[in-house]
Amino acid sequence: MKRILLTFFLLGFILSGFAQSISLEANSFQLPRISENPACTVEDKGKQIFNTVQNKVLYCNGTAWISGEPAVEASVIPAFQVYNTTGKIFTASESEIDMLSKSYDLTNSANLKNIIDFPNRFIVPVKGVYNLKVYGDLELTNFTPKATTKVYIILSRETAYSSYNYSSGFPVYANDNWKHLLVSKDFNFLAGERIVVKIYMYDPPVTGTIKLNKIYFEGHLIAKQ
Repeated sequence: MKRILLTFFLLGFILSGFAQSISLEANSFQLPRISENPACTVEDKGKQIFNTVQNKVLYCNGTAWISGEPAVEASVIPAFQVYNTTGKIFTASESEIDMLSKSYDLTNSANLKNIIDFPNRFIVPVKGVYNLKVYGDLELTNFTPKATTKVYIILSRETAYSSYNYSSGFPVYANDNWKHLLVSKDFNFLAGERIVVKIYMYDPPVTGTIKLNKIYFEGHLIAKQ
């Protein structure tokens, strides 16, 4: 009996403010469906409506209409681009590319040269599949390559216990001045892994230099795992 009286009391309370809009059915009742919220004052506290614009049930807390649905946090997709426009000369030894500036870094995961801990590295913020790209332009100065001369761009993957190199080789010809090089690769990363860009040259000639200019390193998350 008490439950029945309480049910009628609640229905009466709701109906008192929106009697013209509520419809009662056998096992439910229809809240007022409106596109613009009415006033919400202390006297209206506890009333409920369905806002057809927000597509939500709202209730009045005495000052404003609020939703009882849990808030969904916006998820930022990791993405970055860092670069070095001064370039780096290829040598017969592996050498890191110093990353000097950022275009963007949505999760603050790409370190520049001036960072003390893990400089020049992208530190994976969340486990998932990522696409990474490195690209730049060759600049040859008094450089006559041998038939076997190659330059390599390396994506070096570092974990807590080891490192792995993913190398992409490009043969070099005498007319390759300002040739554009691009490396693009998908990786399945664990959070905390680090990636750094390196270069080196195989079988260089005796004279001349070859440089990778306008170097860009970028990446983004494809899918979380």
